[in-house]
Amino acid sequence: MSSGAAHDVWMHGTIQTIFKMCLVTEGHATQRYTTLNSLCDKIQGGKLNLENLEAALVDCLVSQTDSSGYLFGCWLRSKRLLDDEPKAPSHQHRVDFLSKIVKLTTSYFTLNVVHDDLFPNTRCGGEKLTKIMLHSSDASSLFDELLKNLREQDISQVFMPATIALSQEVKELSISDGWNDYLEVLGRFSSAEVVGKLIVQSYEFVPEGDGKVIEDRSILGPFFALSAANPRTMSAFLPVDDKGNVDKDYKWDLSTLQNVRGHWGLLMELLQNVITQILKPKQTRERLLQWFAAVLNSNYGRSKTQVDYKRVSSDCFMINFSYIMLQLFDPVIEKDSKTKESVFAKYVVSASSRLQYKGYTRIAMTDVEAKKLTDESEQQEWKFNTEALFFTYQSLHLGLLPSTVHWDRINQEIADLKQQLQQLDAQDAQAMMAGPLLAHQKELGQKLLNERILLKYVLDALLFDPKLVRSVFRFCNYAAMWLLRTAFGTQDVEFRGSLPDKVPENFAALPEFFVDSVADLLLTYLRHGPRFQAITHDLDVTNLIIMLVHFMPSSTFITNPYVRAKFPEILYVIAMIEKQVSRATIRSPIADVFQTTVDPAKLVPALMVLYCDMENLGGHNQFYEKFTPRYYIAELFNYLWDIPKYKAAFKTEATQKLEQRTSDHFVKFFNFLLNDANYLLEESLTYLKEIHEFEELYNNKAAWERVPATEQAEKEKSVAESKKRCGTYLRLGNETVNMMEYLSKDLPAPFLQPELADKVAAMLGYFLNMLAGKSLKELKVKNPRDYNFDHKSLIQKIAHTYLNFSDFKEFHNAVAMDGRSYNPESFDESCEFLKTKKLLNEMEQERFFELAAKIKVCYTSSQADEEMYGDDIPDHLLDPINYVLLTEPVQLPNSRHWVQRPVIVRHLLNDETDPFNRSPLTINDLDEYNKDPAVMEEAQKLMQEVEKWKQEKAK
Repeated sequence: MSSGAAHDVWMHGTIQTIFKMCLVTEGHATQRYTTLNSLCDKIQGGKLNLENLEAALVDCLVSQTDSSGYLFGCWLRSKRLLDDEPKAPSHQHRVDFLSKIVKLTTSYFTLNVVHDDLFPNTRCGGEKLTKIMLHSSDASSLFDELLKNLREQDISQVFMPATIALSQEVKELSISDGWNDYLEVLGRFSSAEVVGKLIVQSYEFVPEGDGKVIEDRSILGPFFALSAANPRTMSAFLPVDDKGNVDKDYKWDLSTLQNVRGHWGLLMELLQNVITQILKPKQTRERLLQWFAAVLNSNYGRSKTQVDYKRVSSDCFMINFSYIMLQLFDPVIEKDSKTKESVFAKYVVSASSRLQYKGYTRIAMTDVEAKKLTDESEQQEWKFNTEALFFTYQSLHLGLLPSTVHWDRINQEIADLKQQLQQLDAQDAQAMMAGPLLAHQKELGQKLLNERILLKYVLDALLFDPKLVRSVFRFCNYAAMWLLRTAFGTQDVEFRGSLPDKVPENFAALPEFFVDSVADLLLTYLRHGPRFQAITHDLDVTNLIIMLVHFMPSSTFITNPYVRAKFPEILYVIAMIEKQVSRATIRSPIADVFQTTVDPAKLVPALMVLYCDMENLGGHNQFYEKFTPRYYIAELFNYLWDIPKYKAAFKTEATQKLEQRTSDHFVKFFNFLLNDANYLLEESLTYLKEIHEFEELYNNKAAWERVPATEQAEKEKSVAESKKRCGTYLRLGNETVNMMEYLSKDLPAPFLQPELADKVAAMLGYFLNMLAGKSLKELKVKNPRDYNFDHKSLIQKIAHTYLNFSDFKEFHNAVAMDGRSYNPESFDESCEFLKTKKLLNEMEQERFFELAAKIKVCYTSSQADEEMYGDDIPDHLLDPINYVLLTEPVQLPNSRHWVQRPVIVRHLLNDETDPFNRSPLTINDLDEYNKDPAVMEEAQKLMQEVEKWKQEKAK
């Protein structure tokens, strides 16, 4: 056979292999080959070649059910044969032939993709390309060939439907499915300049609508919505039976966490690569930033107390979005550590800002003032650094934070559902409800419980993923530094001075959530992160603590007291982590943050100012809400008291303020401390009495059975509430009394100021009588520790506080003058009780009896004075508030009444108004007014008259 004839035979066989077609005359047609019946007579020589191939191909395509799949197979086989063919000169004719075949299959595939009705297809338009791109690793080469062959007007017709189809198919997937190929194809499309630009410029890239529309219909939305919160996925990761019930003995362990996190981590890595790919070219970056803004602006509803989940994006979508934002901003943080990158706060009041801030409360500015600044601003182009910061901030506020709130609510729902199912089981056991109805309710309850438990497990894994938590802390630590820069008006990284007297406009205009959301996120992760192994000792919180210390006492920079109320708990939890890390002797940024980072001279007065400011939170429950932040302040002081430099700072603060009388907050702090201890303990003991009375009645079976059923139910409900309140109040009260004990030991002077000494004596006397007197039997309850009631510890703290003041005459006098609680006989009985119960050691017992004797001497003296002076004190020498002799007179600036200074100061510590006309009045106002020479002269005359009257009475 000649070489030409041999080549003809090779071409014929190759065409048959590539196109899976054959002639009927060959007699070897099979199901895998298409028989060309209509062309047999027209093909000369019975051989397929380049001249008759197109006609044969068209004839073959007409009989195909999926022409796009068929053509791709032809292209793939021809491409592989071409790649395998040797490139030697002797094979050049074969190389040329195969090159033409590849070009022909590419052209026909292009025609088939562009024209839906040209050949039979199971899919339309771009779906043909999507299917092939997803299921073949060789499709990327065909993609390149398509771009070369397609006309510009055809590219949109092919790739937009393909991209939309790709996006919509992802909606049916979860992170346990084969989503990787979809992201790779999206990355392939977006990496091609012409296709990437076409995709981002389409309406489908940023459709109009709410958060749910953005998630479901935008091209990127379904990719960001990929999650483990899917019934199929959750059952793949967690042990559930065929009815969807979670194994009752199953415990959420680290291996399951890591399994979910592994899938999610890979998703975030590939998604970040695609987003970075779109972000780099300038022609696509603008539209991607518009999509970011659309996500955030359309999800404003997620910040509301009641969230309409039908109109906002899902938690998992927003968690993924928040993580990507954190990763995109991370290079800015890294770069700032070297070059101090500029991020401009004016973005929030800029007319050219992509984000909408209408409806957000500002830190220290009204909506009207913010709108005016926005209206007056000029259009400008913002750099990526600035926009990225605000996008990330808002993604945490609208994405991550509401997801943690939802997670918290799910945990509560699970507890409630379990309780309801237990009640149904109890009703079933008592046959209190018809069988079918009860069974139906239990089935519904169990189904809902399973759904909530599975969702909780998924959110556990995602929200507390160490990579996410680390990114959150890294961003928040940077944000704290940026907020301080904005507040101080500097690019420095050290903030040793005090905040400016005037709040800078740029800082005042920032949304309140810039501080509030950071505080809430930190609290969530610090509270719950350790049990998910999400909080590690190497987290850097330096800037965060410095920010909290600066902003904590400032009601001008942070005008909302509820925001500042969160700061003490953050510091307390960090202190507890520091304590644990220090015990483990691990070197870390947290291990010595209070030792090296925080200035005691700033933190101590800041905590005291905040303790005072919590008195007036502004809410309708402010009286009760103040106790929580004050509890954490007390806990912090307890922790810091063991660090020498903090104790020294406290003593320095006390010495300076008492000598100079320059600060209202210092005396107010001790006043409110006494108020809290008095209220919390008194309420707690009242609740203990109620619990005691109920237990006495309940344990008397005959008496209890005589109580009507409805009244029994009311009593049980009432005592349950009393038990709850008692436990809470005693927890807070114990810590407050504890703080009084150790403060009075080293710093008794503040408690013994004339305006406070009487209050200290009255409080200690009342509780000594209750805890060491005849009333003690009324406080006896079953399981007292369930209510945080430790009688021995509490009475010891009260007794030790007495001893801390035992050497001070002003305290002896104050106790002796306490007509409510003190009389010599009852105090002696309390001394004997302490001795009998061995609550004090021998030396302390001796000192307590000595104290009793000193108080009795003062009591006897005061009784003699009262008998001597009688009731005939002239009215103008009497304090009109408490009717005591004016030995330290001051005049009120507005009403002009003369009053006893300790009496009016005691009033002003709790109510800053003139008691006679309710006009505003502070201690500083009072002292400044009484420095006037004329007022001082009149006060001197009044004191001389008092002394003269006393001398006359003594005769």
